[in-house]
Amino acid sequence: MPTAPSDRPLTSDAPATGELRPPVPVPDGDGASRAPRDAVAPLRSLAPAPADGEAARLAEVVAGLRDELVQIRRDLHAHPELARTEERTTRVVADRLRAAGLHPHLLPGSGLWCDIGPTVSARGARRVALRADLDALPVADTCHLPWASGVRGVAHACGHDVHTTAVLGAGLALAQVADGLAAGVRLLFQPAEEVQPGGSLDVMAAGGLDGVERIFAVHCDPKLDVGQVGTRIGPITSASDEVTVTLTGDGGHTSRPHLTGDVVFALGQVITQVPAVLGRRLDPRSGVNLTWGAVRAGSAHNAIPSSGTVMGTLRCLDVRAWEHASRVLEAAVHDVVRPFGVEVEVKHARGVPPVENREGATAVLEAAARDVLGPESVRLTEQSLGGEDFAWYLQKVPGAMARLGTRTPGGHTYDIHQGDLRVDERAVEAGALLLARTAQLAGRSTPTRPSAAGSDACRGGGPGHTSSPAAFGTARRVSAGCEFITEPARIPIGNRSVTSRCLGSSVNSVDSRTPRRRLPAARSGPCDGTSRRQQEITGVKKMMRAAALGGAVVLALTACGSAPEDTQETAGGDETAAGSDFKACIVSDEGGFDDKSFNQLSYEGARKAADELSAEFAEVQSESAADYPANLESLVSASCNTIVSVGFALSADTVESANANPDLHYILVDDAADNDFDGEKDAENIKPLLYNTAEAAFLAGYLAAGYSEVGKVGTFGGQPYPTVTIFMDGFKQGVDHYNAENGTSVQVVGYQGGDQGSFTGGFAANDTAKEVAAGIIDQGVDVLLPVGGPIYQSALDAIADSGRDIALIGADADVYETDPATQPYVLTSILKKMDVSTYEAVLASAGDDWDAEAYVGTLENGGVGLAELHDFEDKVDPELWAAVQELQTQIIDGDVTVTSYLAE
Repeated sequence: MPTAPSDRPLTSDAPATGELRPPVPVPDGDGASRAPRDAVAPLRSLAPAPADGEAARLAEVVAGLRDELVQIRRDLHAHPELARTEERTTRVVADRLRAAGLHPHLLPGSGLWCDIGPTVSARGARRVALRADLDALPVADTCHLPWASGVRGVAHACGHDVHTTAVLGAGLALAQVADGLAAGVRLLFQPAEEVQPGGSLDVMAAGGLDGVERIFAVHCDPKLDVGQVGTRIGPITSASDEVTVTLTGDGGHTSRPHLTGDVVFALGQVITQVPAVLGRRLDPRSGVNLTWGAVRAGSAHNAIPSSGTVMGTLRCLDVRAWEHASRVLEAAVHDVVRPFGVEVEVKHARGVPPVENREGATAVLEAAARDVLGPESVRLTEQSLGGEDFAWYLQKVPGAMARLGTRTPGGHTYDIHQGDLRVDERAVEAGALLLARTAQLAGRSTPTRPSAAGSDACRGGGPGHTSSPAAFGTARRVSAGCEFITEPARIPIGNRSVTSRCLGSSVNSVDSRTPRRRLPAARSGPCDGTSRRQQEITGVKKMMRAAALGGAVVLALTACGSAPEDTQETAGGDETAAGSDFKACIVSDEGGFDDKSFNQLSYEGARKAADELSAEFAEVQSESAADYPANLESLVSASCNTIVSVGFALSADTVESANANPDLHYILVDDAADNDFDGEKDAENIKPLLYNTAEAAFLAGYLAAGYSEVGKVGTFGGQPYPTVTIFMDGFKQGVDHYNAENGTSVQVVGYQGGDQGSFTGGFAANDTAKEVAAGIIDQGVDVLLPVGGPIYQSALDAIADSGRDIALIGADADVYETDPATQPYVLTSILKKMDVSTYEAVLASAGDDWDAEAYVGTLENGGVGLAELHDFEDKVDPELWAAVQELQTQIIDGDVTVTSYLAE
């Protein structure tokens, strides 16, 4: 590969002002060394010096690296490499990190990561990642700068050379202040961002995201001035897929179209009608856009061809709509062409999901920018319909991407993916400083429960303008393409000022009504560096001990996005006294009530209780975490007496609603309502329903180990929530117990303990879940336990694709009963009898025996258990099944100990 001449003069891509400092020679990656004759202006010519002492120290360190970083960026720009060929770029970065005393980990082929500061075994086992992308584009460099590309037809036309150097600079600076880091920092230098589905999947497959709690990145934006940072909560980029529709027919003469399958006419209908159909079958808030780019059919005026093709791109700003788009698109095409008698083939090549910035992570980026780039540096950026494979990381952990300004103030506005792209090189220092400060701040705050668009910041509240809510800690939520920003400090308690920002436009409105539920200024979380998961577990244990010491009587089991839908009609029988004035209501997690799992079980229990009471009943389903506050408020406004919130992720919003409405009863399924982790409930009128599923999962693990013929069993989860990992941990303990008793060495694939394992990043049955399942199956397991609502459906798809005999273990419900399609695969299910406990709690709420003490389901009280073997009864050794039954007795009697955060 040709190299750039070493005697090129070194000047900024665009005019820069301010003091010049003499640069230092840097290796060019091929062993040579350059001594540049000039350098870029300092960033302080644009931004004031930081007032915070720590931030000022960081700025000083980065400033000391400025000239070297600019030279490295120019060197990378002169030596661009296409996706998955970035070997030289990898070597340049790795050599500089080694020179700083760091220890980079090289990925297969190209790319690397490097860890700085505390390891995951220290200080709460936490790590923040900063991501850069290494690859260039197949575009000719037309800038004619001294450091122009030396590779014909290849150029860094998207700014990845800036991204790489900024992350490198952040890492080098953080290495100098590592003693002050509250969490470890992982620098991720990723290959192949410019090809789909992207090199981020390679990084994750190689373990690059292991132990990472949050991840951040920047992307060059030539429409923003250097020193400015563009941020946005929710979707900032779009899903980007390729669509090809091919129609075939008999063909014929244009004088006799009635005797042909007229593919040209049918293609015309596809082109004009299918985009319109998608706009009616998918949520219009999702920003779905199908645009055709090429049509090919026929070559003669008077001949109807026998085939024709139309090609285009499908873009979408909402991940849930994206997950359903393929099915809807194919159905729409078939429906549109059905009258024309042609054959249809639809190819939908999935690209990347949208980049959906989390609120708290975005707040950290904004705070960092204000600290080191000045109070006016943050701008609300527009949404882009371009794709970015950073989105795959955000499917696994919370994080955010910011736009990094590269335009010289008053200078020309360029565009990315163009050969004439020029950047103001002060952006290198700005990016390094921003990312380094972000890592410092993110290491001290802990994200709340990850969710599709949930809040995960540690911030306080206060008044401020809606254009910069993160500066003032306003309560903000995201729904599809819109941001709803609530500012209770603006108006006396009971009223709200709401700004709706939808796809780049904003409309301010004031709701003069007084809702029963009052939104607090902000939700705060622990910021002391302790791991979120450990605080959750510690808080629950404290609460359980307090309940036991107080002699509390817990619930006894008596048996083994829109306004809520009122369903007042109930089963037969006379109306009870309770039924005349009692209303039971329920709100789902984002999985919906048809998940054949925990949402559905809780719904069935609550509905059964309402039917027996002849009471009113209302339900509301959540499409994403952004819906939780509004859905709870809608139930309060619907005059519900008891509100059942289903799922760990609803805890914080339920606590807020309960405290604002102390006269109502709340039943919280799967969480202790202890969001400050002090061992006490955060609202007195909430009854937590908890389940020590580790005990039942222990039995399942023992059974799986004994059933396995290959000595490998697997498990994976939706999110690393304690309510998910408790299954996985109990399962692993059961396998370990089997090995200890039988002298075997059955392996557990997909889970190492704690929150270290394979997770899909959500609870949807989608391609991501299928890929995770397939990755575990590929390692040779013959038993698989998916934990997280409907993700078992994706596991079944992966099992079917493998063509192997793999047994499935269900979670929450007996999936053999709830989903008959699973019956040929289901070995057993780990039962979490939420229907029974929810039923009992709702009945108690309507009567005089209501108490708000926490209930914990166990093997002993029947709140958890193991389902029957069903169709596998003849496949399981009777002695193994007998041993499982005996093991259950031993656990109940205390002869075998199962550890979990819910154990006494």
